[in-house]
Amino acid sequence: MAKETQGLQIALIIFVILGIGLGVSTFMLYKKTEELTIKSTRDSKDAIDANKNYTSVQADKTELLRILGFQPSDKLETITAESNKDMETYAGSIEATSRNYRKVLAYLNDELGKKNVALAEQQKSVQELKDKIAVFEQVKQPQIDEFQKGQQVANDDLAKRTQQFDEDRRAFTGLTTTVQTNLEKTHKDADAALVKLREEKKKAEEALAATAEHARKKNAEVIKLTKTTFDSPLGKIRWVSQRERTVWIDLGRADALPRQLNLAVYAGNTQNVTAASKKGGIEVSQILGDHLAEARIIDDNASDPLLPGDVVHTPLWTPGVREKFAFTDGMDIDGDGTDRPDALRNLITMSGGEVVAELSDKGERKGQMDANTRFLIVGKEQTIQTPEKLLKERVAMLREAEKLGVQTINLVDFLRRIDYKNPTPVTHFGRGADPNQFLAKPPEGGPKSTGNSVSPIFKPRQPPAAGSLY
Repeated sequence: MAKETQGLQIALIIFVILGIGLGVSTFMLYKKTEELTIKSTRDSKDAIDANKNYTSVQADKTELLRILGFQPSDKLETITAESNKDMETYAGSIEATSRNYRKVLAYLNDELGKKNVALAEQQKSVQELKDKIAVFEQVKQPQIDEFQKGQQVANDDLAKRTQQFDEDRRAFTGLTTTVQTNLEKTHKDADAALVKLREEKKKAEEALAATAEHARKKNAEVIKLTKTTFDSPLGKIRWVSQRERTVWIDLGRADALPRQLNLAVYAGNTQNVTAASKKGGIEVSQILGDHLAEARIIDDNASDPLLPGDVVHTPLWTPGVREKFAFTDGMDIDGDGTDRPDALRNLITMSGGEVVAELSDKGERKGQMDANTRFLIVGKEQTIQTPEKLLKERVAMLREAEKLGVQTINLVDFLRRIDYKNPTPVTHFGRGADPNQFLAKPPEGGPKSTGNSVSPIFKPRQPPAAGSLY
């Protein structure tokens, strides 16, 4: 009995425990089910709201695409490409980062307003022109009437003149046969005369060709003789005073010898000065007679002094003749790198010469050479930096001189032949220095001398009387 009671107790305890566990489990399951139900209800509501929002967004998108002019089925790439094209076409002046359809519309509206204002101005101008045309039409009509009246008068005059012309033509027609006969006779006479003239022309051309050839030969002989004269001595030294540094020459007033003319001195047996060495130079100081002048010695050599009988020459002057000269650019007469055409021009004119043509360093030529021009003086050589215009003008002057038979001479040779001395010489040092610039000089104002006995040549002498011979 006790064992059965104990078994029942155990069974009851087990049943109670199972009942409690089942209740707890049932309660937990119900709680979880309730939570899931609430969550499911909330998710359903969220899904419904999201679906509503999606539908609204789709409607907004469709409406926006319609406003922008696109189809709902158009893709984003197509919409973007078309939008960029529109911006490039209609929003050129708006910055790329700020472009949108609202700003484009505002910009286009502003531009349309400006165009409307401009159109209104144009319409106003058109109306003003129409008003002016109307006024002009009112003024023009009387002028047209006057012109038509004048035209009628002209037509009447033309009719009268036409009638007179017809009468004159009928009278002229009567003379046609006679004139035609005379014309045919004239043609025959003219043909015969033409044949005769052609024969005479042929003979004249042959004679002209022979004359031209003869003239060419004579011209060559004249140029040859003239050139020989140019290079021949002009006069002689009649007396020398080394103490006074003075000479007397056989040129003077009758030869139109100018004062301050520089003459180069050559040995007495010189016939062609271009092939001889210069002994020294003198400058005319006084004109003493028709064929006598005094000159001061400006250049000589103690080892080869100037002597009576030595000849003098300069290309600047010819007795009784006013020589003509021309020169190109590059007249650096002092060797200092600066062109001095004015100094050369003054040197020529002071010696009795005349400059008839010259070329500036800008390629501008002034004056004209002719067959009587004695020398064309050519300046320093040109370089690759020489302007093309200057180069062409210099070549043209050289060709013209060759054609005219004018002798060309470079500037250095010309200055040497006229015994030109730089009034402000420049001493150059280094490899290009002139050793003659560093020779010992005599005391200021004193004559040159050597340590040896003085030759009779250097003893004081008296100048010859005018007209006497040495």
